[in-house]
Amino acid sequence: AGARLAPGAVVRTDADGFVTLRAPDGSLIAVQPRSEARISSVGRYVNTDIFRTLVRMVSGRIEALVNKLNGASRFEVQTDLAVAGVRGTKFRVAADRGGAAGKASAQTEVLEGTVGFAAGGTGGPSGPGSTAVVVAAGYGSITDENGKPRPATALLPAPEIEAAAALQERLVARFRFAPVSGAGRYQAQVASDREFRMGIGDAAFTTPEIKFADLPDGEYFLRARAVDGLGLEGNDAVFAFRVKARPEPPLTTLPAPGGKLRATTASFNWAANPQAATYRIQIAEDEAFTRVVQDESVAEVEFTSKALPFGEYFWRVRSIRGSGPAADPGPWGDSRKFNLRPPPKSPEPPEETGDGIAFNWSGEPGQRFLLQVARDALFTQVVESRELAEPKATIARPPQGTYYLRVRATDADGFVGPFTAPQRFVIINRVRDSGGANLTTGDGDPVRLQ
Repeated sequence: AGARLAPGAVVRTDADGFVTLRAPDGSLIAVQPRSEARISSVGRYVNTDIFRTLVRMVSGRIEALVNKLNGASRFEVQTDLAVAGVRGTKFRVAADRGGAAGKASAQTEVLEGTVGFAAGGTGGPSGPGSTAVVVAAGYGSITDENGKPRPATALLPAPEIEAAAALQERLVARFRFAPVSGAGRYQAQVASDREFRMGIGDAAFTTPEIKFADLPDGEYFLRARAVDGLGLEGNDAVFAFRVKARPEPPLTTLPAPGGKLRATTASFNWAANPQAATYRIQIAEDEAFTRVVQDESVAEVEFTSKALPFGEYFWRVRSIRGSGPAADPGPWGDSRKFNLRPPPKSPEPPEETGDGIAFNWSGEPGQRFLLQVARDALFTQVVESRELAEPKATIARPPQGTYYLRVRATDADGFVGPFTAPQRFVIINRVRDSGGANLTTGDGDPVRLQ
């Protein structure tokens, strides 16, 4: 920055390179990415107000903002095929040498004022034998197969960027707009200034969605154009936006999106963000979070809600960097939906039915069940395990001893709920009469075998 370039100097930019040059008359020449330009002549005649600026566009694109010139001054952009000369205007020039397989071309697009666009061998836009095409603001011209400028063509209108894109809260900034009729592709640039002298990124897109990745948090400007079938870039849409994507929201793990919880409270879990000092979690009854039922600051990566009514809820979490007055909250993560359902009811106490034991419990239509009976509360010694289509079962009467029972339901949509809390029951050997009825003592207790 600040370097002086003498006639003969060459400026080359790579895919993300931007260079802005200021001519002695104050005009600006912005060399775009993937371009090469040569300063052919630049300066002011001694003791006069006559300026001469000649720029050779070798390949790529430049954009010129030319100050109003007097009649003797010249400002021209030359390519291998054509010359664009002006008297105070804002315009663009592009040159494509075509390479081994293509055909060379040149083009100009005028945003303000008027440009004379002439074949390169005719002595310039106003030279002897000139066949210049006069290109007015809002129009462009491109050379034909013979290297001569075509009649001026109206430039495509500017894309209309959706207003919601003014705040970008993710690492990939996205800008959507309605397709522009006649556009074959779209060209976009990002800069830190509205004049686009401090360019940051440049890219082409085939669909009406522009994306730039990993921009640091800050204020930016987007410049977007529709490109027609000839390759002429249309009018500019300049859109101011802000990136606030950090600290990034943590990745959530539980509950799964759309998950069901059979409980009176909900448990949440997410991955740790090294930049986060704390987190903030919100639970709401609606996806827009206008009906928030719980809003908490959390120091860990897990949280259990208060008791909530059964129903559908949404939750989201954000990272917070620093603390106190210096706390810097990041954007909210994507909202996740979950359903809170009643927990499974424990089975009724078992009933003896002759040589069997009957169990009953509550269920919902379409559910299937897994019944387990074990000798221990941890269910490491399972003696009975059955899959059932109804909330009831009868098993053969096991030997005398202490047992534990639990049931798990699977909903019609495949959701597998938790097991009920283990229930303890005792089987005793009883004395029966010839009819199979239990013999009882005078107090009504069953007679047991010792």
